[in-house]
Amino acid sequence: MILYSYGPQEGSTKTINAKCSHCGAETMAITMFQKVFSLFGLPIIPYSKSYSLHCLNCNSNYDPNTYNIDIKSLKMNYTWKAFIGWVIIIAFFSWLQVDSDKNVQKIAAYAQSPQIEDVVVYKSKDNSKTPYIFFKIIKIDSEKVYLLASKYAYNKLHKAYLEAEDAVQSDFDTEVVEITKDGLKNLQVEKWIRKTQAKVK
Repeated sequence: MILYSYGPQEGSTKTINAKCSHCGAETMAITMFQKVFSLFGLPIIPYSKSYSLHCLNCNSNYDPNTYNIDIKSLKMNYTWKAFIGWVIIIAFFSWLQVDSDKNVQKIAAYAQSPQIEDVVVYKSKDNSKTPYIFFKIIKIDSEKVYLLASKYAYNKLHKAYLEAEDAVQSDFDTEVVEITKDGLKNLQVEKWIRKTQAKVK
């Protein structure tokens, strides 16, 4: 996979009054090519320009310097295509932030009203190598919540989440763990799967 690359990219084009030495046409076009640094195929930083002059009638190409064209006066700036990577990157991280905020809000709402068969993925502070564990709520009374913890812990959140979504009864320990409702709210919960979404059996 190519992480980064350098290369030309066609930019803006302007017509100028200049006589083609091949066909005699008096209108020509000058095109600016922008060299751009790309990351993962996304244009990020333009770093240089080059120019090509061609006849609109016969398509003959010329070096703009042979016509003594004042390039600066044409004001051919870098185009938006040279920066499109930033737009995509900003949009992507904005989406991640919105998705994260929605997840936090959902967890807070579910923690206020836990339900039997809910499956919760949380991050334990006791094991830095495999901190992610999930549990299933099997009973709730006025003060406590009763849980069955997963038999295994995971080093990645997405692995724990995938296992939690497809968990069956044999994936949980048989020992029942008690926790107060306030204690449940204080856990570092990463994902909360409501029973209508989970595939727990």
